[in-house]
Amino acid sequence: MTILFESPNVKIIEVADADGDTQRQLFIGPPFNRVQGAIKLNQPKFHVHVFTKNLSYGALCIPGGVRNALFLGLGAGIAIQAVRDMYPDAQIDIVDLNRDLFEAAHSYFFDIDANNVELFHEDANSFIKRSAKKYDYICCDIWTESLDIPEFVTSGKFSSLLKNSLNENGIYSLNTQKNVQKEMTESLTKDFKFVFSLPGYNSMFLSANSWPKFISDEKLMADYLAINIDIKFIQDNMILMQSVQQNDYWKSMLGKSA
Repeated sequence: MTILFESPNVKIIEVADADGDTQRQLFIGPPFNRVQGAIKLNQPKFHVHVFTKNLSYGALCIPGGVRNALFLGLGAGIAIQAVRDMYPDAQIDIVDLNRDLFEAAHSYFFDIDANNVELFHEDANSFIKRSAKKYDYICCDIWTESLDIPEFVTSGKFSSLLKNSLNENGIYSLNTQKNVQKEMTESLTKDFKFVFSLPGYNSMFLSANSWPKFISDEKLMADYLAINIDIKFIQDNMILMQSVQQNDYWKSMLGKSA
């Protein structure tokens, strides 16, 4: 193991992984006991972790694509870089309270210094309360140092603020824990017409007020599978959660087709 960067809040190391490749790993703490982002040095855009695959996939589901994206939580910047690759001209806003992380992610993972990227060293809850900007994609990947989900993320007030920060066809994606899945479902279905859940240890939610765009292009699927984003698996395993808004939508659609 080689330590590349270490501060009171961030540690970056390099280790050999099970495939024999050198893996660069991010830890946030203390304690520094769980990897919170990783790349393979010989294939840096290959997705090592499930949560970065899921959050990157969410950006593909927006009808018309992404012109403005907001990332609440920087991490190693892996999902951010994936979205930048998908939509090179998109304006990207990144919010994170951990000042050390900006330098570390930029220097050891992906270069995030660009005219269309703006960084905000700020609490995500405060940022979303004051922001008047509308986004096509909002991606939330916020964890405490003890690897819990902050209480404000699970609150109905936060979901409501995020809904108001989305464009008409926008999508809010959330990486969260399995143990708060029920709580998050109840919160999100109060504000969004369509809420999809991808269960797992790290559960993903996709929430929107317009029906998302789903991928059927086989070449596109193959291209993303090459970097370990299995679009077919994600789409086959997402669950459409129930809500009053969804029931009303389907009733109206059935009425139109009658």
